[in-house]
Amino acid sequence: MVYFSSQPEDLTPIERGVVFVVESVEQSDFAIDIIDYNTSNVVASKIIKGVESAQVDIAPYINVERVTPSWSNISSLEDVPTATYYLTARTEMGYDESDPVRVCSNGSKMVVGSIYSVMPKQREICYGECDDVVFVAEPNSTVEARFLASNGEQKVLAISSSTGVVRLHIATAQFSEHIKSFDVEIALDDNVTQTLHYTIVPGYKDSVRAVWISAEGMPERYTFPITLCKSVVAERKTLFTNRVVGDVVSCKSKKRISLRSRALTNQMAEGLSTIVTAPKVWLEIGGSIVEARVVESEMVTYSYGSCASGEFTFEYDGEEVVL
Repeated sequence: MVYFSSQPEDLTPIERGVVFVVESVEQSDFAIDIIDYNTSNVVASKIIKGVESAQVDIAPYINVERVTPSWSNISSLEDVPTATYYLTARTEMGYDESDPVRVCSNGSKMVVGSIYSVMPKQREICYGECDDVVFVAEPNSTVEARFLASNGEQKVLAISSSTGVVRLHIATAQFSEHIKSFDVEIALDDNVTQTLHYTIVPGYKDSVRAVWISAEGMPERYTFPITLCKSVVAERKTLFTNRVVGDVVSCKSKKRISLRSRALTNQMAEGLSTIVTAPKVWLEIGGSIVEARVVESEMVTYSYGSCASGEFTFEYDGEEVVL
């Protein structure tokens, strides 16, 4: 007899391992297939020889898309892709099949009714800007996002979530231009479980909106009100060729921009600091969205730890010219 004695919980994060345990009544050779539940395709196979019990971590063999940000000026509520897998095990003693398990790409266990973000629930945003929030629900449950602006304007978005994980894209342009603030209530099966409060702050001429994917695998956003400087960094190299006259020179250039935050609470500063290790960063500059990377950063705390300010330098828009 062969059987699965243990398997991971639903929405187990890949980074923590997705471990199944399969056992047999005596030492056996296990033939194990990892199968995509949605397509029935075999993702990978493993042979484990001469054991009574085997642990199989399927995390190295699977891939789940991280949550991507949206730049739409229309608020939306959408399912986030999750992946579902199950295992089959064969030995001379028999055959067994595990239950399907959904997995996700973030670094912490996803709890139903929770928001996944490193930024606080009290947020500042300029009119015309957007934000993204990831919310965890039960599969096939109803999720509502209820917007209430300071001038009384209301809006409700609803979705019947098939995956149980949804991305709420919040666009301030849905309200009148002169609102001072708005609240967003997120309800699961008509029960409000999370509330976000947004204060509308003035936009500045040289402000830059940064968007990044945190270590949790979730999109985060912050507007830097101050641009300290812009520059171009170039690197010239001589290319060794058989050319007779003159040198062939390669010139690689990158634009740089240095940004400074507002005065931040410690919680806000901690959230913003995750941009340093973000696998993906984008900047909204002059109406364009460019992919960038952090090259220098500093987070300074003032007034005995009561507030902080961050300065970051980003590189973007690289090009190479051969002269």
